[in-house]
Order: sequence, then C-alpha cells, then structure tokens
Amino acid sequence: MQRIRIEMDPHDFVHLDSMQELADWSPESSFQHSSNISNTPLHPRPTATPPTSPSIPKESSIPQLLVCHDYKGGYHPSESSQGRCPFPETAYTAEYIQYISTFVYFSHKRVAIPPAPWINLMHRNGVKVLGTFLIEGDEGSSEMARLLEKGSEGEFLFATQLARISETYGFDGWLMNIESSFPTGGFSPFQLQLFLRELKSATATLVPGSEIIWYDALTILNQVHWQNGLTLLNVPFFAATDGIFTNYGWRESQLHYTALMSHVFSRPSDVYTGIDCFGRGSLGDGGFGVGTALKEICKEGLSAALFAPGWTFENFDGQDFHSIERKFWVGDETSLAEPGPISEYCSIRESGTEHHFYTNFNRGFGKALWLKGERVLGLPWVHLGTQSIVPSFYPQSKDVIKWVYSNKTAYMGAWSLSIFATPPRRPHGDIHPEYSCPLYKLGIRVTRDLILKFTYQLPNDTGETTGLYCDIASGWQTEKEQIKRHIYDIKEATPIEELDGWVTAYTSILGDEEDVAESRIVEVGIFYRPPIATPHTGRRITIDISGVPTRIATFGELLITTLDTGAENQPSNISKVVPSKTTAGKLRLTWNVYPTHGNKAVQTKRDRGMWSKLTKDFAWFFVWKGIHFVGVSHCLEFVVDSEEITDEEWRVDGVTWEGAVFAGP
Repeated sequence: MQRIRIEMDPHDFVHLDSMQELADWSPESSFQHSSNISNTPLHPRPTATPPTSPSIPKESSIPQLLVCHDYKGGYHPSESSQGRCPFPETAYTAEYIQYISTFVYFSHKRVAIPPAPWINLMHRNGVKVLGTFLIEGDEGSSEMARLLEKGSEGEFLFATQLARISETYGFDGWLMNIESSFPTGGFSPFQLQLFLRELKSATATLVPGSEIIWYDALTILNQVHWQNGLTLLNVPFFAATDGIFTNYGWRESQLHYTALMSHVFSRPSDVYTGIDCFGRGSLGDGGFGVGTALKEICKEGLSAALFAPGWTFENFDGQDFHSIERKFWVGDETSLAEPGPISEYCSIRESGTEHHFYTNFNRGFGKALWLKGERVLGLPWVHLGTQSIVPSFYPQSKDVIKWVYSNKTAYMGAWSLSIFATPPRRPHGDIHPEYSCPLYKLGIRVTRDLILKFTYQLPNDTGETTGLYCDIASGWQTEKEQIKRHIYDIKEATPIEELDGWVTAYTSILGDEEDVAESRIVEVGIFYRPPIATPHTGRRITIDISGVPTRIATFGELLITTLDTGAENQPSNISKVVPSKTTAGKLRLTWNVYPTHGNKAVQTKRDRGMWSKLTKDFAWFFVWKGIHFVGVSHCLEFVVDSEEITDEEWRVDGVTWEGAVFAGP
C-alpha cells in the first residue's frame, strides 16, 4: 500500500513452534514486532434485537457460529500487518462477518497467534478472535510431557504464558487442539481439567470476555479418539472450558445424544458442532452442502463451527472468488433448492455498538486508494486490517433498489456503494410509491444528540427523492415496543464539506418533539421515491422509467454518532516521525500520540469504546513521505525497505474511529 516497495519482514508474523519457545516467551519480546499487536479493542455488539424488530432472528437458527480459518496453512503475505503493494493476486477475505460470533486463526504451529489485521477486522465487527494451541502427531507426545509443568507456587506455567500472550497481542482466547497422547504414566485427566480451568481463569482475568474452546480429540482415557460429539469421554474437558468444538464426522443420532448431554449442563449453545467445508466425512459433503449439516444442528439447538471456509477460494484456485463466497454464505439465483446457504440457518448479528456505527465500505483490497475523495495511490493493494463494516443485507434479483460495490472512485479507501433503482411499471396520477433497501442491522441507543452523518455523490438531478432511513424501535424490549421509520432526504441534510465531488452532510436522528426513552435504531438502509413530472397541462403524471436501472446515489461513508466534536477539536496530538534503523538494516519510522483533555464530548466517546490503549483516539494512520503516500499503519511504527534517514520528509495523519482525519506535524 505504498510507493516505496516494502518486502516481507521476518517479524511480519508471530507464532511459536515448540513448548520451549512458549516457555521462553515474554511480553518484552513483542517489542521486536509491535506492528503485530492489535490496536482495536473488541467492539461489543448491541444486545439482542427485540421480538418485533424488522430483522428478527429466525425461529430456528444457530445460536453461535464459530469459524476456524485454516486457510492454506496460515500466515500469508495478504495477512501482513502493513499490507502488501503491489498485490496483483486475489486475496482471501471475509465479508460475511455479520453471521459469525467467534473467529479462530488456525495454523499447524504449536502456538498460532492471529495476525493483527485479522484481529482488527474482527474486533471492528464485534467478533471474538482466538489463537490455536496445537499438539499433534508422534512428535507431539514428547511435547505433551511438559504441558502440565508447574511453577514454584503451584501454578501451571503454560496456562499463565498462553493468557499473557492473549493479553499482549490483543486477542480473546484459545482453541485447545490436542491431538497427541501424554507419555505413559504422565497423564491425569483431573490435572488436565485443572490446567484448563486455570487457563480459563487466567485469560479471563487479563482479557475480560475471553473464551477457551476445547477441540474434540483427546479423551479422558489418554487416547486421541474423536467422539464427533459430546460424550462421557470428553465432557470433563467441556465442563472446564467455555465450549467444545466437536469433530465433524457426526451423524444425526450422535447429534441428538450430544444435545441431550449439553442440556444436562444447560449449555447447548456452548457446543460448537463441527462441519468441514472440504467435506472429508461431514454430513452434506461440505462445500455448498454445508446447509445439510446446519439444518440438523438447528433442529437440536446447538451452535456450529465451520472448519476451513476458505474452501470457497482454495477449491477454485481463487477464480470468481467473490461470487462463490456470496453463494456459499447468502446464496444467489441458483440457491433456491435445499439445503440453501449459511444465511438460511444463522441470524444476522447487529453491526457497530450500542453507541456508535461507522463504515466507509472498504473491503480490505483494491486497485487504487482514496483519501477524502483524492486518489493517493494508483496500484493494486491488500490490507485486511483496513476492511470496514460491509453491508449486512444483500439485494435480491426482484428488488427495485440494489447496491453494488464500486471501485471507480471512493471517498476513504478503495470502495464506495453505488445505488441503482429499477422502478416497476406503475399507473399515472398522484400515486407516489416509495422503495427501500436495508443495509445494516443495528442496536444503537437513541439519544437527543444522535446524528446521521454521510458522504455522498448524486448524479444529475432527475427529480427523484433519495436518502437514508432508520427504523427506530421505541419501548425497547417491552410489550409496548413499536417501530417507526424515519426518512432522511439527502438534499435536506445540512452540508458540512464538499471535496472532489463528494458532499458530507448530517441530520439529526430525531425531531425536536420526539421521545427518546428506551429507543434504539434497529436498521438503517436506503429509500427512493421515483420522480414525478408536471406537463404544461398542469396534470401530474409519473415518468415511466420502468425496467431501466438508474444510478441514484453513491455513498462513501456512513456514520451514526453523538454530536460531532468538530474538526477544530483534535482528540490526540501526533508527534514528529523519528526514523531509525532496524537490526535487519531497514528503516523504521516511529511516532507517538498524546491525548488532549478537557473536552467532554471527546471523553464521552472514549468512555464508549472509541479508544485504544496503543493508538489512543486513532484507529489507524496514513504514512507520507513528502507529498507521496507510503502506507497504512495500525500501530505507532512503520518499516520500509530504504536506506534513507531523513527527518523533515516523513509525517503521519491520524484517522479516528469515526473516520475523521487529523494531520500530523
């Protein structure tokens, strides 16, 4: 993502290959590769949508969906903490995050630490991220002998180490995948239970809300014997952790028994029933047949775990990836028959938090890059950490209004959302139909100072009315809860700024007299009212443009927040960039940020989660050398393959959690 070419750095990824490396690890070692530390805290999704919401969960849907990444062994250039440019290949990305509750980064390493871009992306979308602790094969048995080692005060040394790694790199726990037996005489199921309980407690202390998930392999008999469900041979490990990820070879009878066992503990949603997306013994044979397995899991009220969803990329060598990925998750015109896509069995989760929502529609890759409407890079790039929150809902073929991603121009990033309308034929006269298209499911608390802020482009004025709508539920989660649609005409919003054809405007969410008590925005979308022409006769008739798709608007950003603090109120000051040499002879740029204080509105935003312990009020930074764009950083450093050490040319601009850009010195 830069004009200065950046090669793969040996510290681009962090993983540990043995128990000795795990024993030797210390938080201080993270200073060697701070760009691999996530700067994005987990943005907790709002509480469950009330029963009468327009986007209610299905009566029979998967309680939780875990996704176990396992993409080509893990740790690829496209996952680099600084991104890659140029990057001509199609990259594997994840865009259907609204269905996921937990993301596991899996690799055949002893300790797989998730790359920071994946953590930042998932946390921005409210998804927990787990690393993987893996012992497998014959060589694993010798490693197993050390797992239960204790310190001088009786603590499990490796439980403490794994908890500290989660805290240091900013992710939310572990998948414990043990596929080797303990050496003869060295196994005690009770001691392993105690280890898991201590790991769970230690991680929860350092990372509130963390999860420890046990994989169904090792049994209490010290045998690697996949149970394909919850049985007496693995239930003690389930009892000691936050959940179990079952092996994928189950059939309906085993699934029913698993459900019965889970109800004994009143924990059916903590059983993540495994499905291998490559098939390999899974009911439905994986691929587009995963719905067959999900349908049976739904019947029993259990959660599900998709193993290796990168099938959509790997199985087709990356060809037509985004179409295949869409068919896999939400279906297309060929998905009418059972079993259907994943979305048939999983409910859409709320985007944003209960106080805030922001998106610039960025997809984590592109052919160019724009900053506030100005193209600053004209090369293909990938950086998963820059992916924003993409729409929850997808247009259907019968919809009058459709949105499509556009990379011809963007406001911030590489993508915008172009809106097209194809009005059906309608009678003449005063009939003035309205059409709408949902974009996101939300759960934002409504306050008097809440605003809707957006950046847009409009084509030549043809008389239509275009804008956004918010569905607001009053009497939240009560028997009197009601939903009212509020419509916001783009042309009636208050303009703030116009840059390179992009207009930024805002409007208040509520009118002056409306009640805000127990109200939440539960959905945001686009609305459209076709034009009406008035001929010289004076009689009003509608213009018949049926069947012709017409671009009615393009959106570059969308923000729902409390009243804007204004560009003059910079929340953090950015220091000058200091260049230095790395041990590998590369140029490291470092800087710092210093939060300002005394602004109540800024402090309120910080208290509501728009804050990072590493980068403070900034979500990320643009790195510049003079007038030339260099790259994007999510930490306080950037490494370039250059021998130049100059002081005056380098600078960084900070981008807040709400998309505001503040220039550094």
